[in-house]
Amino acid sequence: MGAGSDVESTPSLFHAEDPWPYVRPDGSVVRIETSRTVVDVGGGERIVLSIARDATERLRFEEQLRRAHERVQHMAFEAAVAEERARRRLALILHDGIGQQLALSKIKLLSVRASLEDPHRAAMDAAVTLLSQSISESRSLVFELSPPVLYDLGLRAALAWLVDELAKNQGMRVTVTDDDADPPLDDTTRAIVFRAVRELLLNVFKHAGALEANVSLARTGDLLEVAVEDRGVGFETGARAPGDGTAGFGLLSLREQIVHIGGTVEIASARGHGTRARLWVPLKGESRPPE
Repeated sequence: MGAGSDVESTPSLFHAEDPWPYVRPDGSVVRIETSRTVVDVGGGERIVLSIARDATERLRFEEQLRRAHERVQHMAFEAAVAEERARRRLALILHDGIGQQLALSKIKLLSVRASLEDPHRAAMDAAVTLLSQSISESRSLVFELSPPVLYDLGLRAALAWLVDELAKNQGMRVTVTDDDADPPLDDTTRAIVFRAVRELLLNVFKHAGALEANVSLARTGDLLEVAVEDRGVGFETGARAPGDGTAGFGLLSLREQIVHIGGTVEIASARGHGTRARLWVPLKGESRPPE
């Protein structure tokens, strides 16, 4: 306002209305966005200022951006599913092909070992030792790629194997509790949940500064609820997880995959008070589209 005006520009209310369609004289339709603000003009009186804007292009751009984001999410999910299938195929090849051949070779070498004399027996022993190491490494690689127990025995057995591996390789102590009922999950959901729990536990080891964690599984109606808790350093949930930034990316990917199968993710954390991550996924036959 200019000098000398008795109008006090003190907006007391701002309200933006949802865009609404407007038909132009030429028949074209645009989306109009209006906003209103109430201004004190003195003497106890107020006036309402209203501004109308053509929001058609902005809304069109936002819709294109939303669709592009959905396509990227879908492509990322399909890539994750394809990766899991490829992992499983490679694991089967290693286990049923190369692994079996190595084991058979070891048996044959051992069958002729008794008939050999030194120094040939010593050379045979060295060959058997190398084969044993190769068999052990191939088995470790099989479980690293895609644990057979995940598909053969279910999620509970796979988590028990994961706990043993973390204790052996990282020195972690992980407690798993459940409601004694192996949840009915399809292969894709089972794999995503297993990878999610593994990612969360590895984040505990790498970024939380803790070597203890709790994992719980419970069936709640048509959903499986999985919780991973630790008492580590924690982080502000509005910021990236502590560390080199890869933890934040991993959690983002985890969330998008679970949302894509109709599940939800909730992460609660505070500095110095640890982290609790909970996820819910639909049980087999109960799949629902994401909200």
